[in-house]
Amino acid sequence: MSRTAHHTPDRQTPYGRQRREDHDRLPWHRIQQAGPWRRADTRTLRYSATELRAAEREGRRPRPQEVRRAFDIWRYCCAFTGSLSEAANLEERGARARLRGAARKALFDPETVIEPYRTRYQAHW
Repeated sequence: MSRTAHHTPDRQTPYGRQRREDHDRLPWHRIQQAGPWRRADTRTLRYSATELRAAEREGRRPRPQEVRRAFDIWRYCCAFTGSLSEAANLEERGARARLRGAARKALFDPETVIEPYRTRYQAHW
């Protein structure tokens, strides 16, 4: 049995339907990501300890049980390009904008905490 994650097509997820409705209803600069990009599930075959003991006691081969794990993919950074650099650049640009906003607040309120921002080389994917 394959260990490949089988992706549910985006059109069939509630998030995909919501995104399509948002694209039809809202201008491009108002569209926000409201949920996971994809839903995926993996299926593997596993032997339980009780099955291994029972098979040994009865003198037969153990029967594997299918285990299905489903998970949501919240960030799919290579969805539109083949590299991570564009996603890292966008993340860094957002971090710099947040830093500039905090610096402007610090002009009027000296108690403002300015967090260090992550450069694109510190981005974790």
